Amino acid sequence: MADAQYYPDHWRDYCRLVGLKSSPRRLFWNRFAARYRAAAAFQYAEFMRLSDKTGRGYSAAIKLLLSYSAFECACKASFVVANTTELSLNKRDLNWVVNRLVKVFAPKTVARENLVNSVTSARLKKKLEEFLSGGHVDLQPICAALRNMIAHGHWTPNGTNALTVECIKIYDLLSYSLLKESDKLLELEVKKLG
Repeated sequence: MADAQYYPDHWRDYCRLVGLKSSPRRLFWNRFAARYRAAAAFQYAEFMRLSDKTGRGYSAAIKLLLSYSAFECACKASFVVANTTELSLNKRDLNWVVNRLVKVFAPKTVARENLVNSVTSARLKKKLEEFLSGGHVDLQPICAALRNMIAHGHWTPNGTNALTVECIKIYDLLSYSLLKESDKLLELEVKKLG
């Protein structure tokens, strides 16, 4: 049997309330739980002929990609538009993450150009530019852009400074926050059903 520790906190309650009923909504939540579980259980990717440092950078990026995928599924299942969210970070961590990301993706750098160019939605691009210019601290636009960048091949650990311990910590905090937000959406669903 699968280890329950990697499922969302409220998954057992959801299953108890919904039972075995099949519905399109249930399929979205099942997909969410599978992606959440993959992200929560992911530790690292193992590579041959890459340095440990590069492997850690790729591993942090993969975890962020998996976590954002779970978040997207939770948003679809709960009919929440994934365009703004208060990610679960305390104020000190939030300020640290925002300051570091703005520095990593500074104006006129290849990293920033790749990040902005990985976004096709005009609305998301505008919110990303506002974030990078210090206009707000909503982390969702940069998480979405990083997800696009990682998934579509514009991302490299060297190009985004992801080889540093600091940047890996940022990616880990973002991943953790996305999973917490996803579980909050499931908790709201459970409350509606209960």
